[in-house]
Amino acid sequence: MVVVAAVLLGTNEALEYLERLGWIETSRPSDRVQFVEERLFAPDGRGNWHSTPYAEETLVRQSFPQEKGDTYRIFALGGSFMMGSPYLLQGYPNVAGGMPFFLEEALGRGGSSRPVEVINVAAGAQNSSRVRGIVEQVFTLDPDALYIATCNNEGEPAPSTMRVWLNRQGGYRLLSRLLDEERAGSWYTPQDPDTRRIRDGFRANLRWVLSEAEKREVPVFLATLPVNLAYRGWDTGGHIIGEAVVPAVQPAIELPAALPIPAGFELQPKCVTGSLLFEAEEFETARPLLRACLRSDDPPDRLSRVRPAYSAIADYEVGTADAASDSLLEVSLGACLARGVRLYYQERWDEAIGTFEQCEDPAEALRWIGFVERARGNLEAASDLLEQVVELAPRNRCRPSFNAIIREEAARFSTAILIDLEAHAKAVSPGGLPGPQLYVDYCHMNWRGYASMTRPVAAAIADHEPSLELSWPDIEAIARDAGLPSGGNAEQVRVTNEWARGDVMAPPNLP
Repeated sequence: MVVVAAVLLGTNEALEYLERLGWIETSRPSDRVQFVEERLFAPDGRGNWHSTPYAEETLVRQSFPQEKGDTYRIFALGGSFMMGSPYLLQGYPNVAGGMPFFLEEALGRGGSSRPVEVINVAAGAQNSSRVRGIVEQVFTLDPDALYIATCNNEGEPAPSTMRVWLNRQGGYRLLSRLLDEERAGSWYTPQDPDTRRIRDGFRANLRWVLSEAEKREVPVFLATLPVNLAYRGWDTGGHIIGEAVVPAVQPAIELPAALPIPAGFELQPKCVTGSLLFEAEEFETARPLLRACLRSDDPPDRLSRVRPAYSAIADYEVGTADAASDSLLEVSLGACLARGVRLYYQERWDEAIGTFEQCEDPAEALRWIGFVERARGNLEAASDLLEQVVELAPRNRCRPSFNAIIREEAARFSTAILIDLEAHAKAVSPGGLPGPQLYVDYCHMNWRGYASMTRPVAAAIADHEPSLELSWPDIEAIARDAGLPSGGNAEQVRVTNEWARGDVMAPPNLP
């Protein structure tokens, strides 16, 4: 038995060594958003911690001193909202655009008596189970504070303790990768019909983090997640692996006439970019790309079924809808919802509500009723309805019941400080309904939105730590110096698409 154990242990160590060399791959893509399987930072031989190749599969590239001296060290944890998408990408340097950047600027430029560094250990798509795993490693890196904003990706029940341990073994990961076929699907909300189990796991993860931080006397600035209540799209989140998606059957009509592609977007992928522009509510710019998408032979994706509706609604928004738009709407949404949407754009409010109430999709019908109430000026009713929609169909947004858990757990621990970003986003949004003034899609913000969200946490940290002094910089000047795009949401989409494709990546790579 001892010999067998020794052989298994040796084999496991050998496999993990080969993986560190890049010779084999043991992890499945879906595991990387739920488990922390390897070290995230390692000494670089020059007195710094440097992100490992494993870390850079999901985190930004960065390094920081092993001996922090008098520096106040903050670790920022969460999903892509905290990471700073779409401005920051895994494997790229930790550059400007997200909350970690603006937080370091706000606390580090003023009259603080000690330096400040913010280490960005957030990652796209990861849920609170993986955030908990990252916190375990962060506790070994001498943190002065944690800033946590996690909730948008709670779509999978928390793994068991045994599964977490097994996933840290290279041998198990390799066997699982080879023998257990990867399931197709998204690792974003919603996934599992047992929402209560997901909710309980989320609470348990937060409670563990806050309890362990309290034992170590490390303050945790725990944020609720702002919610894009005005979101107009249907995105359910990027798939980690390919899923067989059947595109909608195009109506047997002549498609809308092609339109000239706007300057700067000629080389961008028409379907993806058109959808992004639509979700950023840049409808005029989106229309030509969405029409081109209807004629393209791009492989189907998660939005293929509803993309005709994107094109039709963009037409409605700019006042150019016609019979072709109506047909595109119906083939995507069905006759009932399409009829209600047409009544909505005709401002026949009562008829629209009556129609939506007859439709089979309760979440979608409720969403459009919320839009009706917003258009009528009944903003409180609209907010209540749209929050119910998020509870039913989150689309990568934090359910209100999960934000309630964040508030409850923050109140339990002496070292937890609540940062209510959900309330802040409402306070700074027209009519209290967060939308495209802050966001570029379902949950990711433009950099001005991220800067706004940084204000309450920067103030809370400065208030908590006497050696720090808040000096809010000229945000437009800071953004300009950092090379961030200056225009509205259309320019944000264009430039960040170029960054993602590697066409433009102004910030230099770290060594």
